[in-house]
Amino acid sequence: MAINRLIAANDAAKDHVVTLLDHFRHVSPNGEHDCLVFEPMGPDIVACFGRSIPDQHRRSIGRQFLSAQECIHDLGVVHSDMNPGNLHFSVTQAVDDLSLEAQSMSMPVDGQRNPRAPRHSYEDQPLTDFCDLENSVKVKLSDFGSGT
Repeated sequence: MAINRLIAANDAAKDHVVTLLDHFRHVSPNGEHDCLVFEPMGPDIVACFGRSIPDQHRRSIGRQFLSAQECIHDLGVVHSDMNPGNLHFSVTQAVDDLSLEAQSMSMPVDGQRNPRAPRHSYEDQPLTDFCDLENSVKVKLSDFGSGT
């Protein structure tokens, strides 16, 4: 979490590094789990382009990748897993418009509603439709699982 506090305090990093919005500990029958809540992000570079980034985007993505690296190094952070799979497209449109078709009511098994349970849940949906992959491509570095 210390890495994310450093990054959150650096304005330049906000443009190039995925933002941690919240974190909490979840206790379940399977044990305790640390949960991280990040800003919504689109697909990674590899998922969209494979290993061949289109010519019109190479320079921009390369600059953003180097800027992200410079930001975290200025903060004394080493990523240790820099690769195109850890560069995600930024969401450029509001994600408020999730499809109502993907929404479902959560129904309790025993008929008793748990006040802490969500009333509605949504199916997983890719956020690709909320990213501008044609014009001004904006990417951010993610996956600091092994950052030091």
